[in-house]
Amino acid sequence: MEYATHWHVLATLAVVVILGLSAYALHLYVRLQQLPAKSADHDATGTAAAEAEAEAPVHCATHEARDEELRQSISLLARAMVNGDCNLSEGCIRIRYLMDHLDPAQVTRAGIDIIYVHYEAIAHLDVLEARKALDKAARRAQDREREALEAKHGEAILLAARELMQRFGESLRRATS
Repeated sequence: MEYATHWHVLATLAVVVILGLSAYALHLYVRLQQLPAKSADHDATGTAAAEAEAEAPVHCATHEARDEELRQSISLLARAMVNGDCNLSEGCIRIRYLMDHLDPAQVTRAGIDIIYVHYEAIAHLDVLEARKALDKAARRAQDREREALEAKHGEAILLAARELMQRFGESLRRATS
C-alpha cells in the first residue's frame, strides 16, 4: 500500500513539472512572437561577418529601410575584410548574398566585379556540413585552392572592399584606426 502511495505522489509531481514547463515554454513562445525584428549589435571581436549576414533577412517596414540595412551590412563586411577580420572568400560570399538582396537600381558592379568573379571561382567548394564530411586530404586540397584564389584576387578584392566602403558611406579612416 505504501508503494502505491509513493507512485501516485511521484506521478502527480511529474505531471505538475511537465505542465509547469509547458506553460513556461508557451510564455516564451508568446514573448518571442511579440518581439520586433532587431539588428544585431556589432562588436570588434571579429564576428562582424556573421552578424552582418544575420541582418540581411530582417524584414523592415519599407524597402528603403531594408536597403539601408543591407548597405550598412555590406559596408561593415567590407571594413572587416580590409581590417583582416573577415576571410576574403567568406566576405565575397556574404557581400554577394547581400548585394543580391539590394534593390537592383542601387547595384553597380563597376569597381567591385572581382567580388562576383571570386565568388564564381569558389562557389563549387564545400561549406558547412559538406566540408565537415570531407576527408582531411580533400579538405586540404580545397583549402589550397581557396588560398591560391585569394592570393590571385586578394589585392583586387581589397580594392573592391574599399570601393564598397566609400560607396556606402564608410570612411577608410575608420577602417584603419
